[in-house]
Amino acid sequence: MRHPLTLAARELFLKVNPEARVCLLPIVAGFVGADAVAVALATRMDDSPDIRVAVDIGTNGEVLLGSREHLWACSAPAGPALEGAQIRHGIARRWGAIDRVAIENGDLVLSYDR
Repeated sequence: MRHPLTLAARELFLKVNPEARVCLLPIVAGFVGADAVAVALATRMDDSPDIRVAVDIGTNGEVLLGSREHLWACSAPAGPALEGAQIRHGIARRWGAIDRVAIENGDLVLSYDR
């Protein structure tokens, strides 16, 4: 499904107001699902003149990057069973790996195991 689908609750046999509308978001591609679409919509990435990035790390690691010009998405396994299985750049969590990134007083601060 590449487009959202909106149905009345009664069509899905939901026990709520039968006139309630249920919106099912599209799946963009393999493993880039409706949660990534929801992030893009909620953050209005497609309305921004500036390039924005959103990262969702769960069972799959999804990355969204873009602006009003173009929006890209990708995904790789990220759950404990597949830790780093399809990550080409960077390293898995081990000694010396960066595990946190923050901005403090305008400076980029990296945290890693030593």
